[in-house]
Order: sequence, then structure tokens, then C-alpha cells
Amino acid sequence: DGASEENSEEQDDNDEEELLDFAQLNVDSILCHGRLLLGSAGKEYEIEEDDSVDAGERLAKHRRQLKQQLGLGGQFLDDEMLVNEADLITIPTRGSGMAAGRRLKRKEADAEDIKLLAIGDDGVAQAESDPPGIDMSKLSARERNRLKRKAKRSVKSVKAKIDLNQPSKQPAAEKTTPMEVEVTEQPGDSGKIMVEAKHPEDKAALFAISSGRWPFDRFVKVLCMDLFDPQWQVRQGAGMALREIFKAQGRGAGRSAGLDREGNRRGAQQYLVDICIRLLCVFALDRFGDFVSDQVVAPVRETCAQALGAVVRYLDTPGVEGVRSVLMQLIQRGSQPGLEVWEMRHAGFLGLKYLAAVTRNVDGPVIDAVLGGLGDADDDIRGVSAETLLPLVDGLIEDLEARIMDVVEALWKALSDIGDDLAASTSSIMDLLAALFQHDKVRQKVLVTSRNRPEFGFSVLLPKLFPFFRHTLTGVRRAAVETTRTLVEIQHESAACSGNGSSDDQVNTACIRMTFQNMLVETNDHVLGQSLELWRLLISTICEVEGEQCLPRILPRELVASMFCLTFTPIGVPLDTKLMFRPSLSLSPPLPSLGSSPVTTSCVRHNVDEPMLRQELSLVPPSLIMRCRIALSQALGELMSLWQRASLAEVFGGILAGYIESSVSLHRQLSGTVIEEWVVAEKRRLCGRPLVGDRSGGPVAPLPLDIESISVDVVAKGPLAATLADRLLRVVASTVGGGQRVYYSDLVSLLRQVHADAQRLVQAFTDELKMPPASTVTIPPHCMGDAAQSAQASGDVFTPELADHIKDAVYPSVVGSLPSRSSKTILNSLEEKFRRLSSSLAHYQLQDQRLSMEVNASLAGAIVALGRLPQKLAPVIKSLTSAIKDQNDPLLQRRSARSVAQLTLHCLTGPNRRAGPADKLVKNLSVFLCSNQWDTPDFAKLSAQGSNEGILMLELNQHRQERDEMKAFIAKTASTGSVSGGEATGTKAFSTA
Repeated sequence: DGASEENSEEQDDNDEEELLDFAQLNVDSILCHGRLLLGSAGKEYEIEEDDSVDAGERLAKHRRQLKQQLGLGGQFLDDEMLVNEADLITIPTRGSGMAAGRRLKRKEADAEDIKLLAIGDDGVAQAESDPPGIDMSKLSARERNRLKRKAKRSVKSVKAKIDLNQPSKQPAAEKTTPMEVEVTEQPGDSGKIMVEAKHPEDKAALFAISSGRWPFDRFVKVLCMDLFDPQWQVRQGAGMALREIFKAQGRGAGRSAGLDREGNRRGAQQYLVDICIRLLCVFALDRFGDFVSDQVVAPVRETCAQALGAVVRYLDTPGVEGVRSVLMQLIQRGSQPGLEVWEMRHAGFLGLKYLAAVTRNVDGPVIDAVLGGLGDADDDIRGVSAETLLPLVDGLIEDLEARIMDVVEALWKALSDIGDDLAASTSSIMDLLAALFQHDKVRQKVLVTSRNRPEFGFSVLLPKLFPFFRHTLTGVRRAAVETTRTLVEIQHESAACSGNGSSDDQVNTACIRMTFQNMLVETNDHVLGQSLELWRLLISTICEVEGEQCLPRILPRELVASMFCLTFTPIGVPLDTKLMFRPSLSLSPPLPSLGSSPVTTSCVRHNVDEPMLRQELSLVPPSLIMRCRIALSQALGELMSLWQRASLAEVFGGILAGYIESSVSLHRQLSGTVIEEWVVAEKRRLCGRPLVGDRSGGPVAPLPLDIESISVDVVAKGPLAATLADRLLRVVASTVGGGQRVYYSDLVSLLRQVHADAQRLVQAFTDELKMPPASTVTIPPHCMGDAAQSAQASGDVFTPELADHIKDAVYPSVVGSLPSRSSKTILNSLEEKFRRLSSSLAHYQLQDQRLSMEVNASLAGAIVALGRLPQKLAPVIKSLTSAIKDQNDPLLQRRSARSVAQLTLHCLTGPNRRAGPADKLVKNLSVFLCSNQWDTPDFAKLSAQGSNEGILMLELNQHRQERDEMKAFIAKTASTGSVSGGEATGTKAFSTA
């Protein structure tokens, strides 16, 4: 025991002497004499040739290397047992020589297989030169195969441990440790088996714990050796293991029992420094990198940098400074002229990033290194440099305020130098820029600097962000919108301080159009909300600085008309890109402005908005498109509230009046939404409520209902409000109260399908039943919405009512008049055509009901918002309550619910109080809320029915799960579209949900 303790202490002393220190570290020596760490050592591809050996030996060597590459070489098997010389001999290709060669090869292989496994009397497989008592030359092929199968069964049944390294006549004194052998039968009828010998794993030696030492000591030493393994997978695995060990158990690293506090502290620091130096050596030597798209992925360096961050947590100040010094050397050595090694710079910045994230310490050398990285020619270096400074933004602003503008200037320059839309550094640079502009000190610095340096002016910086509004990465788009909002606020502060209200109209127009288009095609909810907030900030700031008379100058009438045209484009119809604006910068090809012809460009970039521009409903669900259109309607309504009063009716009155009575359902629906949002924005302005919300990206909180009721009369007194209210009342009264049928052009393609099915059925009456054409129904050649105005006025068009008449009256009459001995083939044919007509007609009617419900609810909501309630409230109440009960879109359902709440308040507190409708509304809504027994179960009713078994909550959860699955299925079905044939119209957005 005493000897073992002495050996253990001696081994510990040797381990301490092997620990590395920063004084011994020489980066130049490592780069000069160290072996580079690549993806692998490349030995699997190398075949060393030796001219001193004959061809037979070289052939045997190549054979062994080939088996090792393929994983066929057993460690304890002789190579000759698996592959013999006959396998590599060239066999003649002509005549009987080829057949004879095949027979010779087969016999030799069979003989080798039998020699491989000979079953002795004790049932143990042995390797012998010849099977005892068997003459292989006299056996047929069938007998040899049978003997091989017998040998395999015997070996598998015994499952003995075989020592394949021991000769057949080895002395007893030289017995080796028996190896475990696994026997596996190979697939097919080849009759081969594979014998695989396994090493006995000495796990105890690997995980041995020295008495009084850190339990992970020896394991960490093994991992430190694996950090320099030729295979990159081994290096990455070692880095991951070190990271996890030091994250959980790093506090006890390098400590020993029997030492005082100071000794353990010193020993722990030496141990941790040793680990850091080994990780830094990996940074200097690792050259392995892979690329995903245009971004580099360095798994070894990234993992080792994370491990370094985990170790640095326990280092003292001198150790941290030593690590930072070496990282700076790596960055500098990798940038030396003529000796540029971007992998070394990349590793240095990776280490610096995680070091900064742990220490939160920033100083001048770090800023200098980051600025150099931001100006690097390599895109990956720029990206990791920006990421390095991202966790240090607060420290930079507090401790190094004088360097703020240096960083901001470097970021704007790096942003301008990006030459690829998919550059890896774009996201990191934009995130850092947005994080910096969140602080007031940075804004003030930029504001002060812009007065002396024009390159930091609003009109110069803002256009640089336009190409990133529609970047492929969501994070870049979010950061671009956030940074633009900050610049607009800085411009507002500058105008307020200087008293100069003038600004660049061209930049304001471009920014407004870019923000509008962001809402038009954005698929991310958060970015969509941020874009709406930016729109509100833009128009309110411009009006506050320059007055409401500036909006007609910045947004001409034709530009406003193009915005309405894009917003009101039917769902499923491609957007008109000629009406859209794109900045003509290097990252974004110039898109023609309003009214210009297309421009060809050689710049190729990925268009993330292609599915939305083409309205591909299989890729973009209609509910998402509708969410964008609602946001655009809010934006247009808020624009109307800030527009100059003198030209408000002239610019917007005609546009909205035409859309209210349009034959397109989306036109009517969105016109009601725009009017409602205009009234809400007017109420905010009259009540002194801010139009702009916070930076969360969500919608502005709704006004209290009492404020809406008080200010509604003020809004309704305007001439435009009165005109629109009268038109809305007339449309709702005629469609809901008067029973006037509206044939939406959105459903023309569906009506064409019904028309074709009805023609087939009526034609079958003439062709198969031999009925005279005069006795059947005459079907007009054109559908409602497809024919000319004169034909529609005369009624000579096909309508759904005619199809319904054929289905319910004509077909039963014709079939009922047929003799009982009619042909079954004819009856089956008629039945099939009748089912097709019924199916297409039912689908049309379902879509027509849904569109009518959404349109009527939107128009009724606008009427309620304007406060011009009719004498008979039944059409308005019916439109809103139907939407609440039957609407599947939560956004539209919430809007209808808000309108019902406003209507109830108007009835109770308005100048013409009507308590009856309000009471009836509340009662009906209460009954509706309690109509679903799964949401509001009636326990008394369930108890009376005897439903006392089981747990009601479990049944409720199961029902909700089934309901959610059904909703997901309906949404998936709706996203694919259910309209086939016909031209691309808004009908594609709807399905039989």
C-alpha cells in the first residue's frame, strides 16, 4: 500500500510538471512546427510503394489496405482467410479457359472456407490445415456446401471464445488471453460467415479515479489528447465533452485533497491554464471547415471556443488576460500580408466572442480587433466580428463612449460593402446595428455627428437599409425595420431641435413605399407588426414636422391609387409588380417604378417574396394573405386620418365608393375595413391619443368604448363620412335586408364548373333519353359575371338558381316519368351526372355564403364605426352575429366581436337609445357562448342523463384535441386550394372548410 501511494504521488508530481503555461506558449513556433488539423490525416487515401519488394508482396499489401478501407479486415484474422490470391488473379475471357478458371477459383474458395472452420470432437471451432478424414477433391459441390453449413451451425451453437492468434501447436506456457468472437451469417446463398474478434475494453483504466484528485482528471487528459486527433469528428467530440464537463464540474478542476486553500487555488489555475492553452493550440492549427449555403461552418473551432468559454469562467484575471493576448496574436498572425490564414482569424474571433460573452469586458484592443474584422475582405470574418461585439454593446456605451462612432461607421461601411444577398455577415451586422441604435447615447452621437458629416445624414443612411427590407432571413428584415424606425426617430429629433421642418421628399416617399410593400408581402407576424408601427411613425412624424399639407406632395394621387390597387388585389391573383418600388442598389435589382417599362438586369438574387407575389396558395395560406391585407387596410385608414381635409374626399371618396359596390368580394370587404380603421384613427387624433405604439410590433391597443361613443358624432359630421355611410347603408339594406342577390366575380370559375355539369346533364336528357330539346331546359351559353352587360340585364345568363331548379325540379320530373323497364346503364349515367352537378353546386353555394358573410360583416362594422345606424338594425345585427358564429378566421371574428360591442354601447348610451336591441344582442351572445357543451358543460343536464361515469375534463381534452386536428386538416386543405380549372381568380383562396 505504501508503495502504491508513493507511485501515485510520483505520478501526480509528474502530471503537475507537464502542465503548460503561457510563458511556454509561442504562437509562431506552433504555426511553424505544428501539424495542421484537417478533416482527416488522409492516410486512408495513401498507398505507399516500395520498389524493393516484389509484385506479389505489393499485391498482398494493397489487398490488406483495401480490406481496411472497406471495413472487412478482422483485427485477429489472417488476411488470407477472407481473400485469397485467386480473387485477384486475372481470368481468361475466352472459351473454356474462362469456365475452367471459374471452377478452379470456386474449388479453391470452398477449400479455404472449410479450412477456416473445422469442428473438432469437443464442439469447438478450430483452424486446421486440412479437415480430418475428409478428402475435399472427391466431394461434389453439394457435399461441400452441406459440410460448410454444418460447420456454421456448430460454431453458432457453441458460441465459444476463440484465440485466433494462437497457433495450433502452441506451447501451454504461451497461452494468450482468449478473445471474444462474434459469428455472423452473411446474407444470400453464398454460404459465407464472418468471424469478428473483439478487443476487451479496458474502461476501468480510462475512467480510473486517483485518490484525492478531481474525478474527471484522467478523462480530461484523454480528451485533451483527442483534441489533436487527425479526424475532425474526434476533435469535435472531445471539445463537446470538455465543454459539458467544465460547465457542470469546472469548479473542482485541478484540486487535490490534503492541500490548503492557496495551494488548491494555485493548482486549479495552473490546470485551467493548461486546458486553455491546448484549446488555443487547436485554434492555431485547425483548418477544417464546411459550408452551408454561403456560410462557413467550423464545428471544431466553434465547439472548442464554447469549451474555452466554459473554462474561462473559473480563471483569474491574469489567466483571462493571457487567453485574450493569445487570441489577439492569432487574429494578428492570420492577417499578416502574404501569410493570410482566414481560418486562424476566424478561430481568434470565435474565441474572443465567447470570452467576451463570459467576462463582459471590453477595452481598446478588443474594439480595434473588431473594427479590423469588420473591414476584413472575408465575409465570415465580418460576421463573427459583429457577433463578438454584440454582447458588449452595454459595456461599449458605458466605458468607451468615445469609440461609439468608430463602430457605427465601420458597421455602415461593412453594410455598404456587402456584395451578395446571401452574405453570412448580413444578419450579424444588422443585429449589432439595431442593438446599438436602441441606446439614447448612440442616437445622440449620430444626431450630433450628422450635423458636421453629411454621410451620417438621414437621406444617406436610410437608403442603405432598403435592400434589406426583403432579405431572405427573417432576422435581417426585422433588424432593418427596427433600424429604420430608429433613424426616423433621430430625424424627428433633429428637426425638432433645429426647427427646420424640411426633409428629403424623395427619401420619405421611398421609405413609405418600402414599408407599405413590407406589409403587403411579409409572412412573419412580428415583422408585419413592426412594419405597421413603422408606417404609423413615418406618416405621423412627417405630418408633425411639416404639417398635413406635405402628405399630398410626398404621396401623389396616382401613388395612393396604386396602393389601393395592390391592397385590393383579389386573393389568388398575382400582384402587379409594375406598381411596386425596389431600390436600385447592388443587392436589389431595380424594379420599374410606377408607369415605367420593365428593366432587365444581370443581378441575380433569391426572391423570398415570389410565392406571395404570385399568390401561390399552395405555399402561402389564404389566412396569412388576409392578415397582410387587414394590416394594409389599417395603414390606409390611418393615412386618411392624417390627410389634408381639403382634398380628402377628392382623393379617397371616389376610390372607396367604387370598391363598396364592386362585384369582387374582397373589394367590398376591405373597403369596409379601411373605413372602420379611418374612423378609429380619427377618434384617436381627436382624443389626443398617440397613433404610434411601442416597439413590440403588436397592434395599437383599442380605444375605450366610452371614448369611441363620445367622438363618433364628431367624425360622422364630415362630408366624406356621410357619403360613405349612406352608400354602406344602401348596400347592406339591399343585400341583407332586401334579399338582393350579389353574384361575386370571385366565384366565376366555380360557376363555370356548375354550368358545365348542368349542360352535361341536360344534354344527357336529349342524347340518352331521346327527349326533344324543346321539352328540356334551355341553358344560356354564358355565366353570370362572364357575359356582357346587355345579356346580364336581359337575364339571358346562367345563374345558380337555374342550376338549383334543374337539380330539384327538372331531374326528378324526368326520372319519374321514365318507364320502369328503362336501361340500368342509362339510369346510372344520369345518376352520375346528377351527383356531379349536386356536388359542384353545393360547393359554389358554400363559398358564396362564406363570402357574403365576410363582406356583410365588414360593411356592417364600418356602419357601426361611423355611428350612422339605420332605423332597422336587423340587417346590421344579423351580419355581425353571423360572422361571430360562423367565422373560422380568428382575426375577422375578433373584429366582428368588437363591432358588436360598439353597437351594444351605441344602443345603450347613444342619443337615440334602444334598449331592446341591446338586450337581445346580449342574450343571443350569451346563449351562443354556452351552446357548446364541451366548452360550457351543463352539469345538471349531464347528471339527469346519467352521465356520471368517467372524468369530464379528460373527455373535454380529448374532444379539444380532435377538434384541433380537424381544424389543422381544414387549414391544410384550404391552403392547397379547391378550385380546379378556369382562370386564376380570388376563388382559389377558399375551400370547403
